[in-house]
Amino acid sequence: MKKQSKVLVDKFFLQIEEYDIMNRVSARGKKIDKINTVVSNIVLFKDFIGKMFIWNNELRALPFSYSIFTSVYPNLIKFIDEGYYQSHSHPSKEFREYVYSKIKTVEKSKIGNLHALYVYVCIYWCEYIDKIDFSKYSHLPDPYENIVKIFQRGGTIGKVDRTIMINGKYISRKPKYFDYRLPSIEDDFLDFIDEKCGNNDDNVPKQEELNLLWKEYEAIG
Repeated sequence: MKKQSKVLVDKFFLQIEEYDIMNRVSARGKKIDKINTVVSNIVLFKDFIGKMFIWNNELRALPFSYSIFTSVYPNLIKFIDEGYYQSHSHPSKEFREYVYSKIKTVEKSKIGNLHALYVYVCIYWCEYIDKIDFSKYSHLPDPYENIVKIFQRGGTIGKVDRTIMINGKYISRKPKYFDYRLPSIEDDFLDFIDEKCGNNDDNVPKQEELNLLWKEYEAIG
């Protein structure tokens, strides 16, 4: 494992650890010391799928379900810079093992290898965009901020065969979710979603319900 890769992983996990989702104060001054983030993490991943759909359309890749999201961890660099992608296409065994050594809060057997893959694509995306003129993509949403947010909120990303699991809950990648949009990924709103929906993935809000939750949240001020 290259020293540079180790430095990038350490930096990534420091960002996660400093966040401390379980011991913080909300924007409204409310101390948050206990929260279950299952529903908000699922919603974050659905919004992530929607952002991948936007990027897919911009890059004019193959039909969405057969291109960027064919992989269980979509790597946009493949469709922007094939040369860079080929030299950073897949994490080594040493990289994956090092990532797992940094994970302290989850049972590793339940997350497959996706935690390492998503950490990999996040850190090399950040490294890549720092090296090039990214202005022509500046109008597009940050593609991986939702993944970082899921990790920050104590979430896990795993799989069974090719099925994505968020916090151990099944996530569909069907076309109906390509237009799913979160009005905000700020923690106060995500906490509000969890508070309203409880620890039940059957209560994950559909788009119309999510829009109503946003209006209710804004009304609170």
